Amino acid sequence: MKNFLEQIWDVQSAENGTVRGFIRNVVLSFIVVIIFGGLLVISILVEGILFRSSTFLQEFLPFSLGFVQYTSSIASFLILVLFFMFIYRALPDTKLDFKPTFIGALVTVILITIGKYAVGIYLLYSGINSLYGVIGSIIGVFLWLYYSSIMITIGAEFTKVYSES
Repeated sequence: MKNFLEQIWDVQSAENGTVRGFIRNVVLSFIVVIIFGGLLVISILVEGILFRSSTFLQEFLPFSLGFVQYTSSIASFLILVLFFMFIYRALPDTKLDFKPTFIGALVTVILITIGKYAVGIYLLYSGINSLYGVIGSIIGVFLWLYYSSIMITIGAEFTKVYSES
């Protein structure tokens, strides 16, 4: 991810060829990938659990369950914005200001969220699970991962262009 961002932003790596730089890059990239994957899985699980348990929770909560679902969606959205701000500020060997980093992270997460809901709607109405079984679900996950990688690329490009303007 670090090399990806440095290539998009036309930045030369500060620690080329040193063992310390290599270890830093590997450890930081590993932590970023683990946190990113974990946050996405947790946000999908929380939204799915709240959606499935909506009738049960509606009996015990004094307010509408739509409020709970919107709150969980907003919380996962804000967590991802903070995560992408961390990626854009910590990984590359250049320091961006706060505003371009925030705007770029916001655009990236908006695009990823649109893709998450679009792939969910596609899987819900396409019947790909009944047609292909478990392989259809795996294809849906790979489709979502492919879309997310494209949106991360577009978000990084947007951040670069916005920071230059």
